Amino acid sequence: RYRAVLMTAVSFLFGVFPMVVATGSGAASRVEIGVTTFFGMLLATIFGIFMVPGNHEYISGIEEVEQFLKSTPITLLRDSVVTLPGDIQLIGRDDKSNPTRVSLDTLMARTDVTRPVIVLDHQPYGVAKADSLGVDLLFCGHTHRGQVWPLTWVTDRLFEQSHGYRRWPHSHVYVSQGLSLWGPPFRIGSDSELVVFKVGAK
Repeated sequence: RYRAVLMTAVSFLFGVFPMVVATGSGAASRVEIGVTTFFGMLLATIFGIFMVPGNHEYISGIEEVEQFLKSTPITLLRDSVVTLPGDIQLIGRDDKSNPTRVSLDTLMARTDVTRPVIVLDHQPYGVAKADSLGVDLLFCGHTHRGQVWPLTWVTDRLFEQSHGYRRWPHSHVYVSQGLSLWGPPFRIGSDSELVVFKVGAK
């Protein structure tokens, strides 16, 4: 299984590499896309791909989702803590749809807060609590920022942070509007986005 995944990743990297070294007219945009894609795939191949469940995984059937993901190189984190290279600690929370999910306090107690802590949580509830617990970087999604105006206004008032980047007193928080859609096949007043973060020490 992993041999096939590795061969696919290597083939993909060779296919994208010409964009990394592109020259000529329009090269700047091709290089930007190429570098992001190339190094994103390279890092995913080395460090792994992690995901957390969202409400739609529960709607579809979380057991079936778990079974399917076992046939992929994706690691599903449900109230789990893993340590990445560089002593980066990654917390993957189960979705709020699970009323018995482990509290963030309990998960943070399993970490060393003197080391970087990144939290993946599908729904952006309890952002201020995450900040108070010392989470360094929090990634969320779910909101689509309402997807269609004027629901953007409702979403902005429903969540502490409904979209985009914000620096809290301690935490860096990003709530993605998502790449795809829910319900109607269009957006008005919100953006489809695929976000790439470059994380480094300072």
